[in-house]
Amino acid sequence: MRRLPLPLPLPLLLLLHLPFWPGVQAQEPERTPSILPSPPLPVAVTGVVTDRRLGVPVASAAILVVWMDGDDAADGPPLQVLSGSSGRFAFPSLVPGRYLLAVSALGYSSVEEEIEVTGVSLLEIALVPEAVELEPVVVVTRRSRYLENVGFFQRREAGRARSTFTRDEVLAVSGNLLSDVLRTVPGVTLRRTRTETSAVLFRGGCQPDLVLDGVNLGRGAFIDDLIRPRDVEGLEVHRGGTMFLPFSNSACGALVVWTADPSARTGGDPWSWRRMIAAGWIVLGVLVLTR
Repeated sequence: MRRLPLPLPLPLLLLLHLPFWPGVQAQEPERTPSILPSPPLPVAVTGVVTDRRLGVPVASAAILVVWMDGDDAADGPPLQVLSGSSGRFAFPSLVPGRYLLAVSALGYSSVEEEIEVTGVSLLEIALVPEAVELEPVVVVTRRSRYLENVGFFQRREAGRARSTFTRDEVLAVSGNLLSDVLRTVPGVTLRRTRTETSAVLFRGGCQPDLVLDGVNLGRGAFIDDLIRPRDVEGLEVHRGGTMFLPFSNSACGALVVWTADPSARTGGDPWSWRRMIAAGWIVLGVLVLTR
């Protein structure tokens, strides 16, 4: 005899058919969308650099900012600008955060400070002036042995001459006429002649003696006719009354010219035969001109 299957209980039958019931579907849990924080927007930072003592703007100051991370170490490329003539500067777009600020300018103490940038900012930076120690300047001059031998530097250091000029000093003033050098000496005047040369006059209109390499050529000698600036080794201007020279006793004074001598430059005898012959020809020329 065949047994008929027993019917399932009604609650169990409903559970078996529930997934296929119209309008009934399994629901997934709802997911809330995640919101990521947006990066901060760049802000403008401006400022002005001034002198703390005078309150005037400092131009061409270097302003440097470096982004700092949580470990207080530089964590980004530095940005640098220069202050303008009014002392003002600007960083148009800085990310808010901590920065190392460094300011330096010639003649002022440098400034370093950490700043917090949270929004549009205005910085006021006052620098303290400081003395700038420059490298020493060494001036090397040539001291002529010939002028040493004739007592030029001794008279110069003792102040016996009104004015003295070495070869380099003569060439620095004039390149064409020796009388141009004398224009710089107080109390000396020049009188232009027909031959476009100048007669030298001291205060009161007196004419001094012209002494060339120790030879007194007397008064009235035109210095521009006798010697050019490039041929001068030394020039002395002596006023009367204070003059102590073995080669002139003029009450007016004397112009003493020492000519350049190649033999003297190499240590030779300054009173060479060549110099004595040249001086003789000059004396002869002056006598002919003044007759």
